[in-house]
Amino acid sequence: MTTQSPKIPTKVTPQDLKDQAALLSFIDEMMKERNDPNITDKNREQMRAFLLYKANEAINTHLITLLSEEDLKELDQLLEKNASNQELDEFFKRKIPNLAVEIATALLNFRAAYMFPVLKQEMEKTKKEETSLPPAPVGKN
Repeated sequence: MTTQSPKIPTKVTPQDLKDQAALLSFIDEMMKERNDPNITDKNREQMRAFLLYKANEAINTHLITLLSEEDLKELDQLLEKNASNQELDEFFKRKIPNLAVEIATALLNFRAAYMFPVLKQEMEKTKKEETSLPPAPVGKN
């Protein structure tokens, strides 16, 4: 795969702003739900920016994995000519018929990865609270 690092488009549309606002809302909800004690008022905005970057990266990475080699070459050409976000959106809509579902999948995977440490701790706590049964006897053959 020869896809280069995407160039940042110079023109930002109202739709781009809406998309990023929706992602920030998604990120805020994740941060609130996770309630990470390491996120303080001092570093909250930095963490939001980092998670926004990582969420966009997760979406882009997921979408790129769905493209054929031929589509990747076409994407490279678009990126080399500094295509606008609108042109890139149209490209992905043409190449990935269920684009909204794939973006949702990428975000759900991103959320699961972010929330995993909390879920793991909860599972360990629940496991300790359960009374465990002795192992089942193994019959001799």
